[in-house]
Amino acid sequence: MTEHAIKHKNQYAFLFILGGCFLALLCGVTGFLVWLWGSLEDYELTTPQAALRRYAACMAAGDEDAIYEMSGFVPDAFNDREDYFTYLNSRFSGDWSSATFSKTASGEGDIPCYEVYFGDWCAGALELYPAAEGSTHGYAWEARAVLEYSDPFEIEAPAGAVVLVNGKKLSEEARTQVSIPVAAYEGVQPEELIPTVTQYRVGGLLREAQISAIWNGESCAVEKESSGDGERYTVRSYCSGEKEQQARELISAAAHAYAAYITQDAAFGTLQQYLYTDTEFYRAVRNFYNGYYNAHDSYEFRNEQIGELMEYSEDDFTGTISFDYVVKSGARVNVYPSSYQVSFLKIDGQWKLVNLITQ
Repeated sequence: MTEHAIKHKNQYAFLFILGGCFLALLCGVTGFLVWLWGSLEDYELTTPQAALRRYAACMAAGDEDAIYEMSGFVPDAFNDREDYFTYLNSRFSGDWSSATFSKTASGEGDIPCYEVYFGDWCAGALELYPAAEGSTHGYAWEARAVLEYSDPFEIEAPAGAVVLVNGKKLSEEARTQVSIPVAAYEGVQPEELIPTVTQYRVGGLLREAQISAIWNGESCAVEKESSGDGERYTVRSYCSGEKEQQARELISAAAHAYAAYITQDAAFGTLQQYLYTDTEFYRAVRNFYNGYYNAHDSYEFRNEQIGELMEYSEDDFTGTISFDYVVKSGARVNVYPSSYQVSFLKIDGQWKLVNLITQ
C-alpha cells in the first residue's frame, strides 16, 4: 500500500472516530436535555402555580369530576354536590382562561391561599392542600375553593308543620325549642289548650335559603324578617274555605259585642255567649267598669276590615279586625277608630273567644 493510500485511510478513520464522538456527544446532550426538561416538568408540577393553572383549566373546561375530586368537599344535610357547584358557578362566574392569582394571608393551619381575579374583580379565594398520596396526576398540590357558608338563622313554625330548607326536610336535630305557646293565647287554662310553635335554627348553607312548609296538606306562607341579630323566618298557615268564612263571621260578631259592651250599648250576656270562661281575658272583661261612657242615642260600625286569619291547628284561629265605631248623640257624631287582635279556640265542639288585644 502506498504512502498516499495509507494517509487517505487514516483520514477516513479519523473522520469516522470524530463522527462517532460527535454522535455520542449529541446523544448525550440530547439525553441530558430530555432529562432536564423532564426534571423541570416534574419540578413545575410541585409548584403552587401549576396547581392553580390546573384548577383554572378544569373550571374553564367544566370538568366537574376533576374539580370535585380535588375539592375535599363533604356533603351534609343541607349541602350536596349540586349545591356545591351551584355555589362555585355563582361565586366564580368569570372567564377562567384569563384568571390571575394573588397570594394572600395563609388559610387555616398556614395553608397557602390565593385570591382569584377576573380582571380587577376578586371573585374569591383558593387554598392549596398537599395532593393525596398516589395521585396519578403528579401534582404536589390540589386547589380548593374557599367556601363561605351562611350565618345561622331561625325558623318558627306551627308545631304540626313540615318545614323544608332548599327542599330538604328539617330533622329533629335542627329544633332548638318545641311546644312554645303562641303569645296570642296567653292566659288560657288549662295550658294544654294553647296552640304551640316549634323553633328551628339552621346555618351553614352554600345556597341562598329557600324556606317552605306544609301543614295539613297545604303550602304555608313564609315571612322573612332581618335585624341586627340575623334573619328570622316565620311560617304562617292561613284559614281558607269554610273555616275562613265561619271565622270572619265570628270575629265580626264577637268584636261588635265587645265594643258595644264597653260603651254600655250591650249587656255582658251579649258578649258572654262568645267567651270561654277560664281565661285572663274573661276575668278582666267581666270585672270591667263601663259606667264612664257618655250617654248617646245610637251607634253603628263603619269601614270594617278583617285581616288574614292564621291557624296553628285545626282547633284554633286568630286574626285582626278594625272598624270605625260611630256614636251619635243628638246632632253630635263621634267616631272612634277601633282595632283588635282576636283569638278563638274550639272547645267542646264550639268556637270560643279566648283573648282580645286592643291594637
